[in-house]
Amino acid sequence: MISPVPWEYNEFRHLAVDFNDPRQVEVYEIQQGTDLEAEQRLVRSLGISAVDIVIEYGSGTGAFLLAAAAACARVHAVDVSRAMIDYARRRVEEAGRTNVSFHHGGFLTYEHRDVPARVVVTKFALHHLPDFWKVAALSKINACLQLGGLFFLEDVVFSFDPTSYPLEIQTWIDQTTSADTSFSKHEFEGHVRDEFSTYSWIMEAIIEQTGFAIRKVDVRSSTISSYLCEKVRSIK
Repeated sequence: MISPVPWEYNEFRHLAVDFNDPRQVEVYEIQQGTDLEAEQRLVRSLGISAVDIVIEYGSGTGAFLLAAAAACARVHAVDVSRAMIDYARRRVEEAGRTNVSFHHGGFLTYEHRDVPARVVVTKFALHHLPDFWKVAALSKINACLQLGGLFFLEDVVFSFDPTSYPLEIQTWIDQTTSADTSFSKHEFEGHVRDEFSTYSWIMEAIIEQTGFAIRKVDVRSSTISSYLCEKVRSIK
């Protein structure tokens, strides 16, 4: 699904790694692995229950979907990669879950045609959008959520001093590619160069300007943070 608006950002364009390639999806899952217990802890922390509608943007290979589907009424899984959707669908079917709906789309193109969700989750996907389009994305998420609903965001968010970025970024690349086999140094440098990660003070302003209140911040490192947010107002 490509937007008919000619000036809208193309969120189906894959950066650094082409996840439209099923082989890349297989490699990604092998390298990243699935920590189902961590996903189950997230589900519990969000208070997801049997009556809830949940949306995940950037659902990937389906790790969170498996945990959420075991606890809620329905999960809407949104991803720009058909290969990712196919992989996740197989996992969900093998687990015997029938309450997951898959959507080929993204933050800007997904149209929610269900009752408002109580929980929206996105992990390591929003940084694919420039800051202008992050605002548009969170505005659309706001429209999908019921008032008082929760929005959980985990992503690459920079909390270091802007003047120290050369050292911070190089240290991050070196540490990640030496301690983790998920990405080669070349691949990781491509992610840093071509994607749109931003600073915490920009991210937090975007969150608050799009109708959310930040209830909890977890700064895992100077490059990774998560935000638990509540929809406190609707925006037009």
